[in-house]
Amino acid sequence: MIWSCSKLDRGLLRAIWYEEECDLEKRGSLDREAFARGMWRIDEELRRAAKRPKDPRQLPSYLR
Repeated sequence: MIWSCSKLDRGLLRAIWYEEECDLEKRGSLDREAFARGMWRIDEELRRAAKRPKDPRQLPSYLR
């Protein structure tokens, strides 16, 4: 699956596939619109991950 190339956690990818209105009918395949919706969600997760500090010491104290 192309989504696995994102390197996101498999559980998160599974949630996007089934719970984010992509494959609600559990067919195992997506139409063009559902695929685009899923890719958008993956991009959102990757953007969030890129914004997070890699070193926990860089987090504000209230988030540690």
